[in-house]
Amino acid sequence: MTTEAYAAFQERFQSGFESQLREREADQKIRAAQIAKAERGRANLLKAIELGNLHASIFEQLTQVERELEHLRAELEAGRPRPVPLPDDLPALYRARIADLASLMNAEEISGRWADELRLLIDRIVVRHDTRQGHTIEIEGNLAEMLAAAYPALGERYRAEARSLKLVAGAGFEPAAFRL
Repeated sequence: MTTEAYAAFQERFQSGFESQLREREADQKIRAAQIAKAERGRANLLKAIELGNLHASIFEQLTQVERELEHLRAELEAGRPRPVPLPDDLPALYRARIADLASLMNAEEISGRWADELRLLIDRIVVRHDTRQGHTIEIEGNLAEMLAAAYPALGERYRAEARSLKLVAGAGFEPAAFRL
């Protein structure tokens, strides 16, 4: 979890978020057009009432248009993507979590429970040997769950965006060996 790796991750994360924004933009335009059409219909119904057309069907149509507008506005608001803030100290947080897990995994009385927790956070560990660099460890993990554990108030937002939150800690990240 080097500074360079985290910077690259932040860049990919931002790019993924912007891609989602572009995808949702088309839906938002359609919804905005539907709202504009419903507002024109509402304005026409109000004009008819102003001109003295007081039939019950006009009021029923107006009520229906008002409900439709409320629903469309709620959908428009719900469809707006919310940025998921990444903490500036994520590399340190990640290293601390791994260090905590490593020390806890050595305690016999809780190693089984923590092994289960570790399996939830880490998807895959790849150990490589390079004659120039020596051994490197690559850990692919569930960043959404790590962030949710560290920042419970934002946990649901991290989990909702989990498909965009992928993390690989590669070269330079070498935690103490733990018993897996």
